[in-house]
Amino acid sequence: MPDNTTLNIGSGGDVLRDVAKGSSKTPVSIIDIGAGTSELLVTTGAKTSANSFPVVIASDQAALAVTGTFFQATQPVSLASLPTLAAGTNVIGHVVVDTAPTTAITAAALPLPSGASTAAKQPALGTAGTASSDVLTIQGIASMTAVKVDGSAVTQPVSLASVPALAAGSALIGQTITAQQTNQLFTGTTALTPQFAVINASTNGDGNTIVAATGGKKIRVLWWAARVGATAVTFKFRDYDGVSTYTDLSGLCVGLANQPFSGAYCPVGRMITQTGHALTMNLSAGNAVNGELAYVLE
Repeated sequence: MPDNTTLNIGSGGDVLRDVAKGSSKTPVSIIDIGAGTSELLVTTGAKTSANSFPVVIASDQAALAVTGTFFQATQPVSLASLPTLAAGTNVIGHVVVDTAPTTAITAAALPLPSGASTAAKQPALGTAGTASSDVLTIQGIASMTAVKVDGSAVTQPVSLASVPALAAGSALIGQTITAQQTNQLFTGTTALTPQFAVINASTNGDGNTIVAATGGKKIRVLWWAARVGATAVTFKFRDYDGVSTYTDLSGLCVGLANQPFSGAYCPVGRMITQTGHALTMNLSAGNAVNGELAYVLE
């Protein structure tokens, strides 16, 4: 059985829309929103405004609650511009305007941020030569121009109440020239105490000890003086290793009877033995030579 039914088939009657279902037909009720003679039927699903049927809420309809789950509880509202308020008493919020009389403001009583400059914070220029409680500093930067500390900007003198102590060792701050000392000599920073010995030689050849050997020390002779006895004799100073070796420390002195000899004072020494050796005198004969000398051990 086909859909639709034609009325008065013999004379070309109208066609009614229906749907064949088994042995009968069900009439179809459709809303046509087309304009003029065109047909535009309302169907299910999302449509454009032109293909939709408008729904109008009655003017006396009570407020309808909007319920359900939304993306966020409070919904944003976007307006291109605020609507113009109608003349009258319409209010959007409130602005409180103080109608009290004008009040004088004292700047000294206003709170200031931390570090703000006030009259109390301005440094005083002070008086030349008088200490000031306000300290002005210069904040330096890399490659800045040197700041003069006096009118000439030349090397400045330094005044010290006392010279700082030097650490133990051989540290030196330059050298100081002083008057000749009589109780000490120095080699570097080590103090040497002058000592004295008597010359009393009369043995022919070697064997006349003037200053005995001291372990780990050299004998540096600073000056000497000698007198030949009644008989002429030739003498010289020698280093002795304490075993068998003698080494000359001075030239040969040819002494006439009762003749004095001397080696003047020399701060660097007239002669010096090897470490741990003795200072002796060699005579060409068994004639007496007497005298004295000064030396240091180092």
